Amino acid sequence: MKICPCGSLAGFGFQGVSRDKFSRFQWWGNTQLFLLYRTVVFLFQLGWFLSGLLDRQDDDYFLKLSNWCMLYSTLYYFLALVTSIYENAKEKLNASTHIHSTGNGCGEANVYEASTTNTTSRFPTVLDGSEDRTLGNLLWFHKASWIMQTITMDTLMIVTITYWIIIYPFEDENRRNIHGIAAHVLNITLLLFDMILIATPVRILHALYMILSTLLYSLFLGVVYVAEGKIVYGFLDFKVSPVAGLGTLLALDTVGSIFAHSIWFGIYFLRLKFSQIRDKNKT
Repeated sequence: MKICPCGSLAGFGFQGVSRDKFSRFQWWGNTQLFLLYRTVVFLFQLGWFLSGLLDRQDDDYFLKLSNWCMLYSTLYYFLALVTSIYENAKEKLNASTHIHSTGNGCGEANVYEASTTNTTSRFPTVLDGSEDRTLGNLLWFHKASWIMQTITMDTLMIVTITYWIIIYPFEDENRRNIHGIAAHVLNITLLLFDMILIATPVRILHALYMILSTLLYSLFLGVVYVAEGKIVYGFLDFKVSPVAGLGTLLALDTVGSIFAHSIWFGIYFLRLKFSQIRDKNKT
């Protein structure tokens, strides 16, 4: 069982993964049930995101990383839904293509005819130029979904741990509400549930995308501080100790990202192991 091509630069990319990994469960092959699951999860997440957005109580909503995580999750589930819709549609189109054969009198087939129309047969070609679903033939939305999955789960892991250990004990009780529970409990619970069920892989070198995204957010915090002098998080007080604040931020960006990604990689590894054990027991 090869987990990922971590020994080469290919580990940063998307090669060696079949597209069906994005349209089925790890445990079952029913793609229509998977599409239903993707639809329900996206609508559920979208509802919580819009509810928190419309019910925001201050102007700092877009400054908090926990709220970015709600957006990240919504984008990830949306891209995952788009991918599932495409793969299901393509599967149905391929299934509707019936090959008819006629014999030559000697028991050999010599004439083949596809029952699909020209429009149907062109559908996959318009999108990706190929009917192939083999390794490495991922489309842009497969890759975007995979990247957003990585960024979402890693960022959410850092946010959840940081919130409950550093922020929650000193947080004003008047600022706690149902949306805070959604951001710091429900969000990661749903993502953990998703990680256990789906077949999409996790590559250890994809932590690079998480590091880049956290550096982008750190740059955003720096711009907010320089432009408005606003401190978003008390433990990152650049006014009291710029060096300590910057050091903490860089540590979270690098060490924190790698730590969070390693946790998810471990969950992925266990998922594969249990799946392998189940498959062996079936035989």
